[in-house]
Amino acid sequence: MEERRQHPRYESGQVKASSLYLTAHDLAEGPIGPVDFGSGGFGVRLSRRPLQGSVVSCTLHVRGVALSGIPARVAWIREEEGPPRTWSVGLAVQMDEDERGDFVTAMTGLLAEIVTGS
Repeated sequence: MEERRQHPRYESGQVKASSLYLTAHDLAEGPIGPVDFGSGGFGVRLSRRPLQGSVVSCTLHVRGVALSGIPARVAWIREEEGPPRTWSVGLAVQMDEDERGDFVTAMTGLLAEIVTGS
């Protein structure tokens, strides 16, 4: 897959699962641990296939802080080999540049703490 990301990404292996997760009731009933993440969006694995192009409301939980009402568009979907049947999904955060700047500022310190293990 051609790399078209505009924002840096972090692999989920760099963080504890309890430090960073999403909730998005349109995508899954429980918490969703991202496979990778950054200020531009999240890569997740889901047990049901979402509708490509749909926009869902997410809550991002970072080290006990909940950032609610984050709109994310289902940018791409790839069915994984299974069983069980799962889909890798790219969620692109939908924000104008001013909002993204505020989001990046809020996330930078939290992400740095997660990655360094502070």
